[in-house]
Amino acid sequence: MIYLIPSIIVILLNSFIYKKYYAKNYYKKAVLFFGSSIFVFISSLRYKTGTDWTAYYDFFNKITNDNYYSFYFEPLFKVFSILIKNINSNFNFYLFCISINFVFLILIIDKILSMTNMYYNKSILFLSVYLYTFSYYMGGIRQQISFFFSTVSLFYLLKNKKILSLIFFIIGFLFHYSAILFLVNYIIYHYTSDKKNTFLTISFKKGVLILIIFFILIYGIFETPIFTLSFGNSNLIKKYIISYRGNSSINSILNYSLRNFILIFERVIILIIIFLVRKNYTCNKISKFFFIMYIFGSIFYIFFMFIARNIAGRGILYFRYADIFFFSTLSEPIAKTFFNKNSIKHQNLSKFISTLILLYLLIRFYVTILVANKIFYYPYKNIVF
Repeated sequence: MIYLIPSIIVILLNSFIYKKYYAKNYYKKAVLFFGSSIFVFISSLRYKTGTDWTAYYDFFNKITNDNYYSFYFEPLFKVFSILIKNINSNFNFYLFCISINFVFLILIIDKILSMTNMYYNKSILFLSVYLYTFSYYMGGIRQQISFFFSTVSLFYLLKNKKILSLIFFIIGFLFHYSAILFLVNYIIYHYTSDKKNTFLTISFKKGVLILIIFFILIYGIFETPIFTLSFGNSNLIKKYIISYRGNSSINSILNYSLRNFILIFERVIILIIIFLVRKNYTCNKISKFFFIMYIFGSIFYIFFMFIARNIAGRGILYFRYADIFFFSTLSEPIAKTFFNKNSIKHQNLSKFISTLILLYLLIRFYVTILVANKIFYYPYKNIVF
């Protein structure tokens, strides 16, 4: 259960010591820093553990300045790998240089959530980020780096520093091309309203129409030979994109039927809940932005789950900010629905809901990540013992 240690430590520290130092901001960040640092070592010291360990081990040992173009990986990832190899050719040092950004990822997302001016639970924040990025730090390291730079890009977008945001987006894109999906967040933010109690700057009908057109085009690209070339009975582009994730080495080995049901069911339930308490998320543009992002991300995920499972899994990462936001903030809006905000009953219900969310995330992490992918994560091997 080594993988549960970072989350359990953060939860315990926040539960038993947090109140005493609640007003001290440095303590809040110290807990997040400590928990994330533990995972950095778990991820960087591993040996033959993780979904893509062998592939990246071979790549790192083979790549040089002379054979740069013989590898299909994205350009900045190859440049980064060569640079690290020139400093130190040890593969675990390479993993450490990649994993260390988890510390900064947690702190940046913490900063982003603070910009919403809403109460959020830091233990839930940590556990949700850990849940959604674990498999990338333990395997899909190119996309993990891309997600980190996308997060920095999001931070500057919300600060209205669009040039800096665009620069970090491009960097992330050149580490993993899947980051192109992050551009959807620019569009969502552009159409998010500043006005109170209004979510979009365009009418609801226009928003729905844009969504319908978008997904019809996507479906056409995947399923209709009119849009693209055909190969046998399947679309050529669809074949290429599905194989891009490594379908033969991952999905063909694992049975994801139960896992897929849990993930879709989760999104449907959260959609219902946030719709019922939506008035609590109209306080500012950023909270409304995450509200719209979650709706789009849910439609995107469920849509692709049935026509290209790998696109659903990879693409949803760039909309996970909304998942993290809602899991971290939901307890207060739900409690506020039943009791006055300043009442003891409100506080008790909010704590109870937060506890339920933490338990759910821990169980979800164990079932959908560790158990579903146990052939890649167990036994945990490392270079120390």
